[in-house]
Amino acid sequence: MPNPYPQDDARWDSTELWFESIALTDANGIVHVTDDRRIVVDAGGHIAVEPSVEAVGVEVQVDSVAAQHDLPANAELLGVASANPITVDALADNTCTTYFGQAQAIWRVSTETSGIVCSTNALMPSS
Repeated sequence: MPNPYPQDDARWDSTELWFESIALTDANGIVHVTDDRRIVVDAGGHIAVEPSVEAVGVEVQVDSVAAQHDLPANAELLGVASANPITVDALADNTCTTYFGQAQAIWRVSTETSGIVCSTNALMPSS
């Protein structure tokens, strides 16, 4: 999401926000909506999934468009969250529990060096 302010506005800066959709999926890309797990996103964009106590032996993959592209070195992780209305997770943290198998990471990236533009639902490389 590009900065909505004009460049002569005091609120303008040369960054934009990236909203990365994250889903716990099986090998066929089907989201595990009943298997919520704790995830941790590091500053480099790698996502770790904690093992499930209830779903022992169930393999999950992390489906993340940003994981398929390199994040620029200047990307700053602002937070990771799910849409769970009753979560105790902090919004500005690098960890959360998925909600119906999904979560979202929010990144701040300088537009001067990003090389990637944001669509409505995922991060896409610019052409």
